Amino acid sequence: MYRRDLLRKSGATAVAITSPAFIGPLSGPIGSSETLTAFAAARNAGIKTYGDDNPSFLIPYEPAEDGEESQQRKSIREYVTSNDGRILRDLESVGMLAVSVPWDAVGRQSRFGLKYWSGGFDKLDYVEYADANAVLSRPETVNEFATSSEVSHDLNLRESASMAISGTSSPNLDGLAFDGDAPEATLTEARDLVRASDTFLSGIDTSGTIAESIDTGANDESVFEDSSGTLRFLDPSTGYAKDGDPTVGADGPSAVADGDGHGSWVTGCIAGSNGFGQSADILVAKSLGDGGSGEVKDIAAGIELAVAESADVVCLSLGSPQWSQSLADALEEAWNAGVFPVVAVGNDRYATTFVASPASDDNAFGVNATNVPESGDRDDAKIAYFGNVGPHPGNFDLSDGESRDATPKLAAPGMNVRVEPFGVKSGTSMAAPMVAGGALVLAAEGYDNEEIWDRLTACAYPIPNAGVTETEYGLLDVEAAVNGHEYEDSQEDVRNEAAIARDEFNRGYAEVRGRTLGGLFS
Repeated sequence: MYRRDLLRKSGATAVAITSPAFIGPLSGPIGSSETLTAFAAARNAGIKTYGDDNPSFLIPYEPAEDGEESQQRKSIREYVTSNDGRILRDLESVGMLAVSVPWDAVGRQSRFGLKYWSGGFDKLDYVEYADANAVLSRPETVNEFATSSEVSHDLNLRESASMAISGTSSPNLDGLAFDGDAPEATLTEARDLVRASDTFLSGIDTSGTIAESIDTGANDESVFEDSSGTLRFLDPSTGYAKDGDPTVGADGPSAVADGDGHGSWVTGCIAGSNGFGQSADILVAKSLGDGGSGEVKDIAAGIELAVAESADVVCLSLGSPQWSQSLADALEEAWNAGVFPVVAVGNDRYATTFVASPASDDNAFGVNATNVPESGDRDDAKIAYFGNVGPHPGNFDLSDGESRDATPKLAAPGMNVRVEPFGVKSGTSMAAPMVAGGALVLAAEGYDNEEIWDRLTACAYPIPNAGVTETEYGLLDVEAAVNGHEYEDSQEDVRNEAAIARDEFNRGYAEVRGRTLGGLFS
């Protein structure tokens, strides 16, 4: 009997501001709010404002029983509207209100030019927390690959000294995929590498399954049509990043039109006519605009849509170094509802380094990227040089330790992969839909989200060029997961010397980063 190795009370977060930001002793109001999350209180959280520059937040509430309105929900709504605020979204399936209110109603007061915290949300015993409705953006895809001589962790003096003492002052980059290691590959070739060949998939009926992408949308293309020429986008697919929340059912496929291309690629990989779930129904949440940015409330709305429409798999090819409790709670609700969430770990190994959120949440399945080696032999597969790693220190991403030890679970092709008609893209954003596709195949075989997690991890293929801090279980193996075949060796067993050395560096660097930043900001 398989067991999922992670489950906890709550989890992760968002998309991308650049680095953790903290309110210093002289940079913000006097005192502090007991209700705002660390993300909401961060100095450069990028909170979206409405009306007269009123900030916006997400506030959770307990659902009502027996069809009655939740008193907590009712109280929050009444407080907001009575203080010249507005309700932006009511996300009933995940128990959350997105609201905008003046700063004084939040608790930030100003008198004689002096700002301080008093009253507001803190005086309301029915407000558990208020999280930032920040404006976030997806990571850029990797358009040009670096060479090994062009990347560096750029350690500061204290970090360099600490790493030198530990004997792991620099990582061994041998075995990572750099420029020249990732020839262009078709989606078919990428699927072959993870044993989801045309022949194998021909025996899997994915009709009746639902795959959702939360991204920049998806375009109306023939690859998303069924055999009769009918578009497989479900009617509730919604353009949350557009005015009025248009839906495919009411407004046609233009409701989720993708002016960026990122979301179309992701959706095509998962469920296009040459993807993994070629007959699956498709749920599109356009939570990011055509410029690649969007509000936390719209990403949460995409997660709520997965719950409301009983999606089997949801893919979030987005990430941030910051932790948002509201998205963490939304993901927990999705997991509890039976949805399998797959999330990219990030493309920032030499800066933020560690698994981005929401991939760092225990209710999310984090995915790193590999090349598709020219040989086609998966033993030759290498981890992409840009993919974020573990173990997360857990104390500099505003998570208060919730992300500690987060590590990519699996790796899958994400370098120079072509998905027709959407072109060639690279990034962990491209690897995540590969795993989402594998999960969809397992859902088609009747497995629930717990069983999917267990089979993907237990039946992964161990690759010698990868460390366990880069992919804890190895390379996606769809056929093995369906058949329940477990390999004799684990990912830890097969690592070559360079992979072992990188694991030692990553663990040492996590300890140093955690100790340094923890001392400065805890």
